[in-house]
Amino acid sequence: MKKTLFHNEETVQRKATQVLKELKAQNVSCQKEYEQLLNNYNKLLRQTRLLVTLSDKQQNRLTDLAEWLQNKAISAVYASEKKLAQFLEAVSVGVFVVDAKGKPYYANKKAQEILGKNIVQSSDEEPEVYQTYLAGTAQLYPKERHPIVQALKGKTSSVDDMEIFQKERVIPIEIWGTPIFDEEDNIAYAITAFQDITEHKRAEAEREQFTKALQESEERFRVIAETTPVPLMIIRPTDGSILYANLQTTLLFGFSISQIMDSRITDFYLNATVHEKLLEVFNQKGCVRNYELKMKKIDNTPLCATLFVQPIIFKHEKVLLIAIYDLTERKQAEADKLMFAQEREAKNVALQMKGEIEKKNEQLQQEIKDRQRAEAALEKANKELERMAIIDELTQIANRRRLNQCLTIECKRMAREQKPLSFIFCDIDYFKHYNDTYGHQAGDACLQQIALVLNNAARRVSDLVARYGGEEFAVILPNTEAEGAFNIATIIQKNLEELNIVHAKSEVNKFVTLSIGISCTIPLHTISPEILIKTADDALYEAKAQGRNRIVLKML
Repeated sequence: MKKTLFHNEETVQRKATQVLKELKAQNVSCQKEYEQLLNNYNKLLRQTRLLVTLSDKQQNRLTDLAEWLQNKAISAVYASEKKLAQFLEAVSVGVFVVDAKGKPYYANKKAQEILGKNIVQSSDEEPEVYQTYLAGTAQLYPKERHPIVQALKGKTSSVDDMEIFQKERVIPIEIWGTPIFDEEDNIAYAITAFQDITEHKRAEAEREQFTKALQESEERFRVIAETTPVPLMIIRPTDGSILYANLQTTLLFGFSISQIMDSRITDFYLNATVHEKLLEVFNQKGCVRNYELKMKKIDNTPLCATLFVQPIIFKHEKVLLIAIYDLTERKQAEADKLMFAQEREAKNVALQMKGEIEKKNEQLQQEIKDRQRAEAALEKANKELERMAIIDELTQIANRRRLNQCLTIECKRMAREQKPLSFIFCDIDYFKHYNDTYGHQAGDACLQQIALVLNNAARRVSDLVARYGGEEFAVILPNTEAEGAFNIATIIQKNLEELNIVHAKSEVNKFVTLSIGISCTIPLHTISPEILIKTADDALYEAKAQGRNRIVLKML
């Protein structure tokens, strides 16, 4: 008996579609293979539509064909799952899968290695692998933030502040979680991938430590560079651009700091090609010592100089530090000396031709000795003048001239870096009465003790204590906010009080005291050092007006 095609076709097609859905539910990645198989089947059906009816034998062959297609699809699924398992076992990150109820479904070898335990799929309780901890604490990681929990809610997330305790070892991990949906858009699984970031965390900590050390090193370099009498520049070797120049370079060349920073090192050479030769020497030896060349000032006046070049790290960049020594006077002295020697030789020759050679030679020798003594005395005097130019002779702290230089430098630096600058102005209360009562020798000793108190209070390398004049003292506090400056002023008064320097004629206390005025600001380029001093002086005046032995702070 024959049956119509349409009844059997619909039955078989429904069965094939059912098989396809079951196979799709087992492995989504095989979808293309399933669809290809179904397309082949439908193609075969279209070819058989040329027949109006099918015999029982033909129907049996069609049924066998459907079963063959089903077996082929199942084999493809198994092969795909095997490949997927091999791939997941080979990856270097941990892969962990739970089903829609949160029960462990799969964990690859790397996941079990990091977790330090096997996955037990039959447990009805929350799996041990959920027992993760918040980084840096012994607290369980908040369950609602856990990527597995988020994935089971249909959300994709990642965190890097999680730790796993494995025996005596703490393993920091970074973890990603994402949901897997079935054909009805229901959550079928939650999959997470995670990796051990111990080395990453260690490298991050080392990088932060290195950055901090580098910043501190650059700060110390700035302080030293701004106080050294040697002109210093930092340049980029590739193009000769100037990244830093200290105040001494402005005094040497006559340019302002901004003009120097807008220039290149070759702009200061009398012959720009000499820079290539300088770099050749540097590349050969790794540094340069006593490299003599001709340079020029702002008015194109030539000067003789010798350069010292050293590679350094500045703001995370390999650059060159150049120290410039002006040899102009020394070269002139050498030329004068040569000329003098030539003249002396000529005189000697002339004297040999005359009868008075011995007498004139003695006179010449005496002149040389006198000049040597004069030069030695001049050199000694110059060294003493250099020291006296910046040091107060009585207290052995910086004098007013040095104070003004340093304050100008710090105002510009703090304006450039947009950091606070504080200035403390001190005055000894009724010091004239002290001198009149105990004598100037005792007054000098008192000034020395107060200078020591100020030095002990301002301990940072960048801080500067100076004698402003008479019984007035000042302290420059770079990178110091108002609260910090006020604390230092309080320490100064407290330490002075502990000295118990008797002052019987003081109208405010039986011991020596200080009135203190403080000014503080984050400098702008329009704010001059004089404004900072004037504000501190006004605060000092108010402290005296309030009864002395007080601290008054004014902000700009």
